[in-house]
Amino acid sequence: MSQATVDEAAVGAFAQRVLADGTASITIIMAALGDRLGLFRALATGGPATPTQLAARSGIVERYAREWLSALAAAGYLTHDPADGTFALPPAHVPVLAVDDTPASLAAILQWTLGVAPALPAIADAFVTGRGVPPQAYGPDLRGGIERLSAPAFVNALVPVWLAHLPALDSALRAGADVADVGCGAGRALIELARAYPRSRFVGFDPDPAQIERARANATAAGLADRIRFEASTVDGGPYDAVFTFDVVHDAGDPLGLLRAVRAALRPGGTYVCAELAGADTLAGNLNPFGALFYGVSVLYCLSVSLAAGGAGGAGGAAGAGGAAGAGGAAGAGGAGGPGGAGLGSLGLPEAELAKLCARAGFATVRRLPVDDPMNAVYEVRP
Repeated sequence: MSQATVDEAAVGAFAQRVLADGTASITIIMAALGDRLGLFRALATGGPATPTQLAARSGIVERYAREWLSALAAAGYLTHDPADGTFALPPAHVPVLAVDDTPASLAAILQWTLGVAPALPAIADAFVTGRGVPPQAYGPDLRGGIERLSAPAFVNALVPVWLAHLPALDSALRAGADVADVGCGAGRALIELARAYPRSRFVGFDPDPAQIERARANATAAGLADRIRFEASTVDGGPYDAVFTFDVVHDAGDPLGLLRAVRAALRPGGTYVCAELAGADTLAGNLNPFGALFYGVSVLYCLSVSLAAGGAGGAGGAAGAGGAAGAGGAAGAGGAGGPGGAGLGSLGLPEAELAKLCARAGFATVRRLPVDDPMNAVYEVRP
């Protein structure tokens, strides 16, 4: 068997690509440390700083400040002025790294990365066992990263963009409606809904008690604790005029069971609003940077926690971008899933698959809203 001729130029080009990716991964870790320590915010609020000045502002050691600043300047995240020895966060980088809830904010990915790190040995083991990884294996930064990652869409798009495409629901909410968020996580979506619709009543469900504590604290800080109720459980029987899920169904141990519970909780004529990651129906359609991101997130979290969700029904499931998903169990889109849950993964619920699942759950129609968002697909689902 003859050995194929190797294109040395192609080898060199790919080696440069791997080197660049490796450097980028180290840069992300360095940036994540800066986010945790408040270094980007210190530069944004206080202006350019020498290592000594940044250390004094942020309560860190000068030697580490100097190395961190140098690394991020070499990576292009910061600029350096050799004349006075200062480092600066460029104005265009501030809304990305130093301000939460802006449409451009991506610091949440940095915190999310730190939250995934403790689970990496368990994820590697899951490749061999297929048993998945339980949410407890992840660090506390994961919850914070999920909250920060989803918040910009809730703050900037949920009411003014997404619900603008649902005028009947918007009118019902303005008049006063009963609303549930299943897998509410830290409650940020319900807080935005409660601000926009003061006559409506809101309840959030999440089986993770830590998330419910965080949600209650967020509602109190927003002055809305008297108008939003949070329960550490799966969705009850309602009835509700509207039910929302945000990046929850694809994480669920039993997505079909979750959708059936949502359907049972809706009043006749009610509306289910389902937001999921935007992806194509085929691998070919996802061979792009967003696909690489989503498939990677799937292995590192969504697929793994879903496969770890075992048992027959009941509370369980996995945290998604909105929070924690509903019923656990092995039955998924096509019946038995992995050793535990269904394991749909980040891109396992495109429009066609969601429509099939919703039909099996007893819904009549699924309509994708004309939302121009590379990260989110939003659906109106009706009984």
